[in-house]
Amino acid sequence: MYDTVYQVQKGDLKVRVKNMSRDEFGELGIELNTMLDRIQKLMDETLHRELLVKDAQIKALQNQINNHFIYNVLESIKMMAEIDEKYEIADTVASFGELLRYSMRWKSGYVMVEAEIDQIRNYLALVNLWYDDEIGLSMELPQEILCQEIPKMSLQPIVENAIGHGMREFTEDTCIYMKGEIIEDICYIHITDYGCGLEETELEKLRKRLSGEIEDTSGQENGIGLKNVHDRLQIGFGPDYGIVIDSRKHTFTEVTVKIPYQKRKKGIT
Repeated sequence: MYDTVYQVQKGDLKVRVKNMSRDEFGELGIELNTMLDRIQKLMDETLHRELLVKDAQIKALQNQINNHFIYNVLESIKMMAEIDEKYEIADTVASFGELLRYSMRWKSGYVMVEAEIDQIRNYLALVNLWYDDEIGLSMELPQEILCQEIPKMSLQPIVENAIGHGMREFTEDTCIYMKGEIIEDICYIHITDYGCGLEETELEKLRKRLSGEIEDTSGQENGIGLKNVHDRLQIGFGPDYGIVIDSRKHTFTEVTVKIPYQKRKKGIT
């Protein structure tokens, strides 16, 4: 055991006590091994989180473009449409411009839930240009949740996923339902669609992707995947938070965002 302690002092955390006796030294060896296992696990988790952050930073750098040029072009198109009294086109360009401005401006990694909702409205305004049936947004979110901080681009990808996958086969109910509640200092934001839903095997596979049990290959080509949202929530708030998914084939899909409740003074948003 003395050799093990000496190796740990030199920085080798992979060494373990072997051939332990059944006396007090043996018990001490067991405790030492347990402590080293915990330290190694914490170091692995920290490294994993750092890698996720670095990966997100690299992707952000790869996606950088000349923002001001895009904004100026969109503003010019908007003005030309207004001059020609093409107000529907002007409104569409305005929504697209706001969506781009929001997604490209990363001064802070966190925003209020209310800001995320505004961008969901802009997103739906654009999506509704593509479909004959207008997709609505029904919300029941208390002010206490609207003024909570959340990692930027955490809610819109869930709505995007619901439209792209859950509502691919449109039913009579073409609406996204958002409901929020606070239970024991935890905020829950439920995002539900009553579309095609998931088979039990598909649901279980998706849950394993979120937990990291299997490699996630979704959401890499189009937008931000659910796994990305789940990881960023856990990086920001800890392993007790993230997203939870429930679904039933041909019935519904519900994605619940779980974040800690931060009490704020009345009127502050």
